[in-house]
Amino acid sequence: MSFIDQYPTGVARYSSEAPEFSSSSKWNFWQCGNRGKVEGIYKEVDLNVFSGDLLELENFCISEGEICSTVKTRYTF
Repeated sequence: MSFIDQYPTGVARYSSEAPEFSSSSKWNFWQCGNRGKVEGIYKEVDLNVFSGDLLELENFCISEGEICSTVKTRYTF
């Protein structure tokens, strides 16, 4: 496993073709554009693609409880 494979990888490539790496590494997030439109947001937004399915994305995300726990552990108020 390469050093980069230990971390989530995001790639900005404004194209309709998904990025490919020359090594065995793969991307987790691909920013395919920066001029998207979302109802209720009045400025252009980034357009991003996740390389897995919805369950994989949910497992990838940090839950609210985990965020609170991390903040309390790392910071003193």
